[in-house]
Amino acid sequence: MASGVETIRQAAARVNTSLMNYVVSLSDEAGPSEPPSSGPSRIPTSAVREGNERRDSSSTNTRGSLSGSRELEGRRELEVQTLPPPYKAPPTPTPPPQPQADLDYAAAVNSLTLLFLNDHEATRVAALTWLLKLHHKAPRKVLAFNDGTFPALLKTLSDPAEAVVTRDLQLLSQISKNSGDDYFSSFMENLLQLFSTDRKLLETRGNLIIRQLCLNLSAERIYRTLADCIEKEEDVEFASIMVQNLNNNLITAPELAELRKRLRNLETRV
Repeated sequence: MASGVETIRQAAARVNTSLMNYVVSLSDEAGPSEPPSSGPSRIPTSAVREGNERRDSSSTNTRGSLSGSRELEGRRELEVQTLPPPYKAPPTPTPPPQPQADLDYAAAVNSLTLLFLNDHEATRVAALTWLLKLHHKAPRKVLAFNDGTFPALLKTLSDPAEAVVTRDLQLLSQISKNSGDDYFSSFMENLLQLFSTDRKLLETRGNLIIRQLCLNLSAERIYRTLADCIEKEEDVEFASIMVQNLNNNLITAPELAELRKRLRNLETRV
């Protein structure tokens, strides 16, 4: 997808889209196999004939070859009259459809996470797009806070490509929407810790990260949670910088227009 040849890029994009559509069409869980039919099963004609011949053979030994042969001949004539015309075998029953195999989400996530280290921006964006699709399809199976993928997503916020950071924030926001308050609080704490240890990231991408999160999530919830975290911050200098950045965004960012409007029209102390 990052090839320098246009025709290769177009072909790769088509393959990627087709593969993504196929994976999305798979069932989230492997379906149970169909239970056996409770109705009576039909015995094949060959089995009926073989059974009749065996019974006929036994009758021949006990009643005499002549009478047994006549009785066997009569049975065969009766069977021929009741059976379908010769050379028309009964239709072969259609086997029940096999359940679709479940996708190995863990292996897929591991492979996609490794692509965060790829040199090409298009490849990194495509990997995050895949994770977005997989998490939307099966949020309980993909990307939990306590697995090894979350630190990689936080680290990706330092990516030099803005498109990668934006897609990464979309994924982090989507995970937050499908998680509880504990995850959200931990996410905000880890984000502040990242800003504290990487001041260059805070300076160059801090406003972008805050605005994108407020665009995808509740701005009020983000500001309340960050305020609780900053209140416990021991580094006073860093806390002051964060308060200044958050206030600047609150005053000017279009993503926080609704929160500004609510603050201007407070009706209760809460």
